[in-house]
Amino acid sequence: TDSRDGQKYRTVTIGTQTWMAENLNYNDGGVCHGNNPSNCATYGRLYDWQTAMALPNCNETNCSGQVVSMHRGICPEGWHIPTNEEWNILIDFVGASTAGTKLKNKTGWGASSEHPVIPGTDDYGFSALPGGGYTPGYSLGQTGAIGLWWSATGNIGAAVTYMMLGGSADVSQIEAGKHTHHSVRCILGEKKHFTVTFNTNGGTPATMPYLAVDSGLTLWTKYPADPTKTGSTFGGWFDGEELYTASTTITKDVTLVAKWNKLSDSEDGGTLTDSRDGQNYPTRIIDGKRWMAKNLNYATDDSWCYGEDNSNCAEYGRLYSWDAAKNACPAGWRLSTGDDWVDLVQFAGGYNFAGGVLKSTSAAGRDDLGFSAMLGGYFFKNVDKFINIGEVGIWWRDFMGPDGGPCALEMNQQERVSSICLFPDEVGNGYSVRCVEGE
Repeated sequence: TDSRDGQKYRTVTIGTQTWMAENLNYNDGGVCHGNNPSNCATYGRLYDWQTAMALPNCNETNCSGQVVSMHRGICPEGWHIPTNEEWNILIDFVGASTAGTKLKNKTGWGASSEHPVIPGTDDYGFSALPGGGYTPGYSLGQTGAIGLWWSATGNIGAAVTYMMLGGSADVSQIEAGKHTHHSVRCILGEKKHFTVTFNTNGGTPATMPYLAVDSGLTLWTKYPADPTKTGSTFGGWFDGEELYTASTTITKDVTLVAKWNKLSDSEDGGTLTDSRDGQNYPTRIIDGKRWMAKNLNYATDDSWCYGEDNSNCAEYGRLYSWDAAKNACPAGWRLSTGDDWVDLVQFAGGYNFAGGVLKSTSAAGRDDLGFSAMLGGYFFKNVDKFINIGEVGIWWRDFMGPDGGPCALEMNQQERVSSICLFPDEVGNGYSVRCVEGE
């Protein structure tokens, strides 16, 4: 029962969805086909798109930014205009090739002489009715021969409509001008909001604003900036053991608690002098391991300065092929392994956040651990080309991947760190090297 005017509508549940089993007949800007009130009583009213969506002045503009999840529009309270996805779920459930036949009412459908009528079987009780259509000054469709229903998807001047014809067995998806008038079927479900509370867990700021998030959204438009805490790195927002990111679907009221990783186990490791060429490297002891805090710059066969420019070697270190990297570290040091990098990344907050912790401040990082990762680009051997200095850094790992090639770790200007494994024919590529103390 529509509380606005007391009209009653049959409803039907098909699969996981509950639909009105009649066309909407709420008198708020719609028209009766042919200006005949009896058509409204039988077929429901016809609405232009902006009226159906309750978005004034949207027929000639792109109002998609005003369409929210479970957009109520002209539907009764607790119901909404179906989306393309919801229409397609219905059509797929009943069988796309014969959806029109199965969803149409058993009576009332006619057809032209060129297309004899295909009677509806109404197998699911949806009882689609041929309400026709209307364009001011013109006729669009015909009552008794065609049914046209709006979806909640529109762009500039047009919106998606679902069409059934008396002479067709399927349901067609078409675009129609928003000023044309079509029927409306509403689907159960109302727009909901969930409250997300951010507990910074001793960080700064102490509290963060509550955010109301529409149900069904998978992208947070107001995801907060990372909090800070002296002596720790931010490790993400968690609900218990579940990590929430900006792409996590919000389905409940939730309090997210900041995770913190202590930096007390990170300290200055002194200076390493490479006895082979006298170069000095700062080092850091991180989680019990002593790392070079600068990319290796020892000249070997199959190693390169980015762009053949020695100044890039001085700043970013050399780029090494896989074979060169395995033997490039000074005596008493070794090429960092897969486990070394996994331990480091986890200590720095995990793969979603470690880039910000490990990168140098000149590489869009915070350098919380003094690791000072630089984005030295790489050498793509197969095309003899240097790529992405200042944008991407890739470091060899002494670890073989499932396809038989070695693996590496990649950072870019974002905070996420990615693990990559190569094919055997890519071992000639030039990547950076960080060494770890130990044979």
